[in-house]
Amino acid sequence: MSHDKFDLDAIECLDKPEVQLYNRGMAKTPALLKALTVAGSATALADKIGITRAAVSQWKQVPAERVLEVERLTGVPRYELRPDIFGVAA
Repeated sequence: MSHDKFDLDAIECLDKPEVQLYNRGMAKTPALLKALTVAGSATALADKIGITRAAVSQWKQVPAERVLEVERLTGVPRYELRPDIFGVAA
């Protein structure tokens, strides 16, 4: 996708954390963006997990060792967070 093209749906919601992360060039999986949105921010999720915001900000997807914790804290199912590990929910 060219940088001079815009997603019209994204223009309407530029304040959303997932749009801000995307615009900073930090492509994240949709499930991680959902977890960050539920948590409120990368800082909030990091605080709940007990790691630094910088660590969470580096994630492109939830690390395998953090999936169950993120699922517990956000309610985003492990099957969404890491379908490559847990498969797709039936």
